[in-house]
Amino acid sequence: MASSARAAEPARQLPIAPLHLLSLVLLIGLAGVVLTTVLAMRGPWLGLTLTSEAGGRLMVERVYPRGPAAGQLQPGQELIALRTMDGYVYSLRDHDPALEPHTLPTFAAYNRFLGEQGRLHQALQAELVVFQTDQGSVSVRPAAQRPLHKLPMEFWLFHLFGLIALTISVAVWVFRRGEWPPRFLAMSGIGFYIATAAHSVWIGRELALPAGFFDALLRINHLGLTLLLGTIIALLAHYPRPLPSLRGLTWVLVALLLYQINENLQLFDLPWHTFYLPILLAYASAAILAMNQWRLSRHDPVNRASLKWIFLSVFLSMGVGVVVYFLPTLLGYDSDLSQIFLAGFGCTLYVGFALGVLRYRLFDLDHWWFLAWLWFFGGIAVIALDLALVAFLGLGHVEAVGLAVLIVAWGYLPLRNWIWRQLTGRSRSAVDEALPALAEDIVRARGSVSADAAWEQTLRALFHPLSVERVEVPAERPAILASGAEMRVPGLGGNSSLCLHHADGGSRLFSTRDRKTVASLLNIARRLFHIREAEAQGARGERARIIRDLHDDVGGRVLALIHSAQTERQADLARKALGALRDTMEALDDKQEICLEDALLEWHEEAEQRAEAAGVQLVWENASRDLSGWFMTPRRRINLRRVMDEALTNALRHARPTSVCVRVEDGDGILRCRITNDGLPETLTAAEQLRPGRGLHHMKTRVGELGGRFETRIVGIPPHHCMEVLFQLPIEG
Repeated sequence: MASSARAAEPARQLPIAPLHLLSLVLLIGLAGVVLTTVLAMRGPWLGLTLTSEAGGRLMVERVYPRGPAAGQLQPGQELIALRTMDGYVYSLRDHDPALEPHTLPTFAAYNRFLGEQGRLHQALQAELVVFQTDQGSVSVRPAAQRPLHKLPMEFWLFHLFGLIALTISVAVWVFRRGEWPPRFLAMSGIGFYIATAAHSVWIGRELALPAGFFDALLRINHLGLTLLLGTIIALLAHYPRPLPSLRGLTWVLVALLLYQINENLQLFDLPWHTFYLPILLAYASAAILAMNQWRLSRHDPVNRASLKWIFLSVFLSMGVGVVVYFLPTLLGYDSDLSQIFLAGFGCTLYVGFALGVLRYRLFDLDHWWFLAWLWFFGGIAVIALDLALVAFLGLGHVEAVGLAVLIVAWGYLPLRNWIWRQLTGRSRSAVDEALPALAEDIVRARGSVSADAAWEQTLRALFHPLSVERVEVPAERPAILASGAEMRVPGLGGNSSLCLHHADGGSRLFSTRDRKTVASLLNIARRLFHIREAEAQGARGERARIIRDLHDDVGGRVLALIHSAQTERQADLARKALGALRDTMEALDDKQEICLEDALLEWHEEAEQRAEAAGVQLVWENASRDLSGWFMTPRRRINLRRVMDEALTNALRHARPTSVCVRVEDGDGILRCRITNDGLPETLTAAEQLRPGRGLHHMKTRVGELGGRFETRIVGIPPHHCMEVLFQLPIEG
C-alpha cells in the first residue's frame, strides 16, 4: 500500500532477526507479568471478596476456604469498621474496594482516596485485626502473602489484553523498523501494555494498597495511556500518508505533555474532570486527523479502503470507551461498564490492525507476516510444552524436548497449515483444478486470440476479480500495481497484457503469492502455447504443400479434361470436378476468412438455378440481421454449403415438390436454417420417410463438425405433409 512514510534515508537498525527481536520483546513482557504478579501477591491478605452496596454498605461476598477469614466471616455479613490491637478504629462506611481512582474528578478527592487507602493498609499490617460487623466483632489474622491461584480473573485478563497489544504492535514494527507509522504503532502497544500492567495490580486489590505504591501505579498507568494516545494520534497524522501540515499535531502532543506535568505536580484542576477531559480532547484530535486523511485520499481507492478499516479499529475501540464510560463519568454519572471490558475493547484496536494486514496489506505487510507469526508460535509451543512436561510429569530435559517436538509436529503444524490456507485464500487445489482445464483449452485453441481468451478465463476462475481490462501494452512478467489493488499479467501471445482489478470481488488485495502463482501458470501455459503453435505451423506448411500439388498437378489435369471433352456432359462433369477441387484447396487454406452473408447469397443463386432447372419454385426467407460482420473459415463455408446442397438434393430426388422454402435467421451468435419441401409420397410412412440414408448421415456429421445441431421431421397430414430439415450452428465474428 502506498502508505507509509518511509524514511528518506535508511535508518540504523538493530542487527537482530525479526522473530528474535519479537521473542525478546515478548520475554520482557512476560517478565513484566511476573513482576506485577509478585507485587499483587504481597499481603496482607484476608481471603475475602468484598463488594460495596447501596447506602455505602461494605458486604462480604465470598470467603475463601482455608483463607485467614475462613470460619470467622460469612458471605452476606456487613463490615462496619476495622479496629487494631492498638485501639485505632477505621470506619468502613462508604468504602468501595473496587473504586477506580480515575473516576475522581479533582486532585483533592484523589488525595483523600490515597490517604484512606494508606490508613487502611497500615491497619491491616497488624498481626491481628478486629472487624466490627452487623453480627458482632470478628478477629482475623491476615496472611503475609496472597496465593497465586487466588488472584482474580480480572488481573490475568488485563495482562492478556496487554500482551496481545504489545506483540501485535511490535510484530509490525520488527518487519518495518525503518518507517515511522510502525514505530508509532509499536509505541502505542507499549503504552497499552504499561497501562494494563499497572492497572492489573490495583484492580486485584482486596481492601487497600499502600498510598505511595497506589499513587506510583496510577502515575505509571496514566503515563502509558498518554503514550498510547499520543502515538495513535501521531499514527493517524502519518498513515496512510503524512499530512501536509503537522502544526496541529505538535500542539496536541505538547498539550499531552503539559497534561502529564500538571497531573504529576498537581498544579491545577481541569474543568469537568482532571483525567477524562484530556482523553476526550485526544479523541477529538484523532477524529480531526482521520477526517483530513479521508479528504486527502478521495482519489486513492486503496488508501480509502485501508482507512475504513483503520477507522473501524481505532474509533470502535476508543469510541466505546468514550460513549459508555468516559463521557458519563465526565458528566457525573456512574458507568455500569467494567474497566476490564474497557481494556478488552481497547485490545480490539490491535486485533483490527492485524486483520487489516490480512485484508488490506496495512504497513506494506502481506500474508507472509502471518506465516512468521505461525512459525513464532510454533517455537513458543515447543518451549511451553517442554517446560510443562518437565514441571508436571517430571521428565528429563532430553525426553521432554523430544516429546514436545513430536506433539507440536503432530498437532500444531497441521493446524498451522490449515490456518495458513485459510489466510491466503488461494488453496493449492484451486490451482490444481485450473491447470488441466487451461492445458486443454490451449491445446484446442486456434491462434493467440483464443489462447488468450482461455488464459483470461483461467485468471478469472482463480482470482474472481471485479473486472479484467485488456491492455495493448505487453508486459514481461506478472506485477502487482496500485499497492495490490491491481495485478498486470502478460498475455500468452506477447502482444498485450491483462490487468486484473480487486481480487475476490474486492474483498482483498493481490499478494506476492498470487504473483508467484500466476508466474508459474504463465510459464506452463506459454510452453503449451508454443508447442501448439509449432504443431499448427507444421500443419499449415503441409497444407500449403498439398495445395500446391493439387493446383499444379491435379488442377492442370482436370483443366485439360475440360478443354479436351468430347461432349458437353463430359465438360460439365469436368467443371464440377474442378469446382470441388477448388473447394478442397480453399478448405485447406485456413488463413482466409469468408463473409457469411456473401456465402449465403452465393448458395441462394445456385439454389435458384437448380430449382428453376427442376421446375420447382424456391421461396427464400431471410429473417436474419446484417450478417456482413460475421466471417467463417473456408472449411466451415464448405460444410455449410454442402449441408444446404444435400438438403435441396434430397428434396428434388426423393419427392416431387412444387416448392422448396428456405428460411434463415440468427440470434445470440447462432445461425438457424430451415429447409421445407412438399410433394412427399403418400404411401410412405413417416418412419420410412425419416429413415436416415447416406445423405442425412453426412448432413448430420457436417453440422456436428461445426458444433451445431441437426434435425429432420414431418409436419402436416398427408397429402399436405411436408419434410423439414432444421439445423443450427454457432457463427463467429
